[in-house]
Order: sequence, then structure tokens, then C-alpha cells
Amino acid sequence: MRQKFEDLRVNLDEFIQQTDYSLLLISCRPEDCAYVARFLDGQDAARPESFFIVWPGEFLDATRYVTALVQFLEQRMEAARLPREERGEPPFPALPLELKDERRDPAQRFRQWLSHLVTLLDDPKSQSFVVGLLPSRCQDSAGFARLIESVLPVPTRPTWLEPLRLVAFDSKDAPQLVPLLNERNVDSVLTWEVDFSTPALTDALAREASNPSLPLEQRMLSMMQLAGLDFAHQRHPDARHKFAVLYDHYSKPPQPAMQAICLHGAGESMVATGQPVEGKQLFERALLCCMQDDHSHGPMLIVLQSLIRVCFMLQDYPRAESYAQSGASLAAGLLNPALYAHLEELRGDAQRAQGKNEALETYEHARKLSRKYEQFGTWKSVLDKLVPLHSDAGRDGVAQELSRERQRVDALERAGAGSQATQGAQA
Repeated sequence: MRQKFEDLRVNLDEFIQQTDYSLLLISCRPEDCAYVARFLDGQDAARPESFFIVWPGEFLDATRYVTALVQFLEQRMEAARLPREERGEPPFPALPLELKDERRDPAQRFRQWLSHLVTLLDDPKSQSFVVGLLPSRCQDSAGFARLIESVLPVPTRPTWLEPLRLVAFDSKDAPQLVPLLNERNVDSVLTWEVDFSTPALTDALAREASNPSLPLEQRMLSMMQLAGLDFAHQRHPDARHKFAVLYDHYSKPPQPAMQAICLHGAGESMVATGQPVEGKQLFERALLCCMQDDHSHGPMLIVLQSLIRVCFMLQDYPRAESYAQSGASLAAGLLNPALYAHLEELRGDAQRAQGKNEALETYEHARKLSRKYEQFGTWKSVLDKLVPLHSDAGRDGVAQELSRERQRVDALERAGAGSQATQGAQA
């Protein structure tokens, strides 16, 4: 899998640096576009001579897609206004009004949008714009292809296209442009096939894990990922066999953190196949491994959460409480308020299951933490438990006030979600 990612990185890097081609077609599925977009974003800082516009927005139809591109560019130009002022540079000129006219042919607007990018370069001969047209969803592959086809450098590349490097999607399942290029014998466009589907990744990992020319540690990491894929696809005997092989490898010499990860994976597989007692035993062994390594705080938190869950399954509430307390203390020390609040709620659940009066105080602590750090999920969950507890104890006034707080939390969460959506549209 590492080789697949490295091949993608190298090909994108070479395309960005070269000057003979302006279009690279990526044959893939929409879900693979995110990988390509991430690699392009990662090239931004390394290529000061290139400016990156990577648009992962979905494609519903050409008109709305081009409108989204126009708006995205306008937002990027506005974001650059202050830095340009600080450097003593004038702001970018406003976009031509006809670019925003949705009555116009979208292909014409698209070409104008691309050509306008070139006007933003100080020196088109030494600078370039890298444009990623990589929809996360594409409801009309043929419509998207027609838009890209409108800027194919055929029969020759127009001058305005020379400073551009377009990385565009072509559907792997319903290919449009690659067959067209082959039919017309077009050699002025580069193509690259990307496949990050589960079968392809599994095959790549299997090849790496069994390749004796690779370093042993790299092969073991590939096997670890294969074990995770086996678990995800419910191939539990295969997953447990791989975790056992890995555990043996990380025992010589001992690497407690990695041993813990192997034991935890095997334990989760046991629980998933209806063997919680055996899973709990493996989790406890994993916890002991974590305690042997001062740098295993991350794995320890994961193991503790699994132990809490399986203890609830087995109705072993005293141990669930103990593990939740340990996890909460560790999360607090690691400055993880979200997990701290959640584990305090679980500690309260375990206390409540045992009929302990301390549950009310623990829930109140979780409520204060989740309110302070705006952890809405835990906040609402704790309030839903506190309201009946106070009501059953005859504290109706407190219960009513907590019910009103519950409504306010819903409103705050909705307002926060709306604000994040607005920020996302402006990013």
C-alpha cells in the first residue's frame, strides 16, 4: 500500500513540475478523489512557484459545479487580500461579472474561469496554477466529462492553458474521457489509474507483507493493516492468526506498545464472535503490556475503553467502574477533555448499576466537563440520566431546570453545526 501512495505522489509531483502537458486525467472512483486531493494539498508548501486550487465539491450538474468553482475562487481571493496588503501588494481585481451569470453556457464559463486564473499570476512563464477537479461525489459522469472535454488541448494546446496543470477525475466505473482519448489517438493528455478500493489495498498490503526484499518492519506493518482489514470484513480467524504472528514478532525483543495493539485486536475479534470472556482476558494482557511502557498512553486509553465495554457486557460493574476511573484520570492527564467527560459518564453508569449514591456526583462532574468544553453528545446523554434521577428523588425543580438545560444544549448544538457549515463553505 505504501508503494501505491508513493507512486501517486511521484506521478503528481512530476506532472506539477513538467511544462509539456496541461492535463492529467485520473481514472478512479469518486471516493478515491480524496486521496488525490490530499496529495495535491500536500504539495502546496513544497512548490512556491505553483498556486493550488483543489476543489473536492460534488458534481450535480455543470452549471452548479462551475458556480461553486467561481465562488471558491472568490473566497480564496478575499482570503489573500490581507496578506497582500501587508506585503504592499494591491488586492486581486474583482471577478468578471459574466463569470457569475448562470444563464451562460457552463463550458464557456469554465474556460473563462481557468483563463482568469492565468491573469492572477505575476509571471505566467515561471509560475503555474495547479487545479484539482476531483469531485467527492459525481452524479453525472458524462456531464463532468463534457466539461473537461471542453478544455482538452486538441489539436494543439492554447497559449492560455500553458501555465495551468489540471488534475481531473474520469470515472473508473463509467469511463468517458480516457476511451475518447484512445479513440482519437490523443497524446497531448496524460492519464493515470488510481485504485484505493478495499480489494486493491488488500492486494497491495499482501504483496508488501510477503515481499522478502522489503525491510522486516515494513512487512510487519503491512501485515498489521491486513489484520485490520480482515477484522473489518469479519474474517476473524484470519485476523487472529495475523495478530498472533505479529505478537510473536514484537516479543523478540519486547515492544510492549505493539504487543498491546496485537492483543487488543485479537480481543476485539473475540468479542465480535461472541466470546467476551476470552476478549476480556486478552484486553487485560494488553493493559499489562501498556503498563510496561511509559509511552503507551494512547494504546492504554483504547484498551481501557474496550475493557469498560466488555465489563458492562459481562455485568462486571465494579471492574467497569475501576477501569473507567483509570481511563478518566489518564485522559485528564493527557488533556483530552472530550474523552475525560465521556469516561466520567461511564464511571457514573457503573456506579449507578451497583446502586451507589456516588453516581449522581460523578454524573454532575461529567456534566460540568462536557458543558465547559461543549461536548454536546456527552452533555445531552448525562442530562438525560440526571433528569430522571432527580425526578425519582422528588427534586422536581432541579429536574425541570435540567430539562430546560437539555433544550438549550440542543439549540447550542444546532447553532454550532450551522456555524461550522458556514465556515466550511468559506474555507
